[in-house]
Amino acid sequence: MPRNKPKAKDTTEQLQARLEDLELQLREREKELSCIKRLGHAIEVHDRDLDRILLETAEILTESWLHVEACVARITLDDASYETGNIERCVAVQRAPLYADGEQRGTVEVGYTRKRPEQDEGRSSPRSAS
Repeated sequence: MPRNKPKAKDTTEQLQARLEDLELQLREREKELSCIKRLGHAIEVHDRDLDRILLETAEILTESWLHVEACVARITLDDASYETGNIERCVAVQRAPLYADGEQRGTVEVGYTRKRPEQDEGRSSPRSAS
């Protein structure tokens, strides 16, 4: 049975809430796909200019999150840093190591500068600082 199939006993309010949740999930998947497409375009346009690619990547990442207005990103590679705002001011951050040639050479960090509503947990939003 498909997991989103309504049950006979669901009320109109429950169905409406489920529909709104599915619409939000769809918008988030669209943003993710757009992010991937824009990253590919940035690599193509800037060719081998790694500084411009990484700066644009940080900008694209922030625009792909749920609360764009409160989102900042920082990419570090070796001694260089590419950021869209002050990641140190964030109340929640996701971090991932950045590998090149099999060794960790930096990090990618995306975070929110203000607390987000609880119902947004898990939806293109960073978890508590890790």
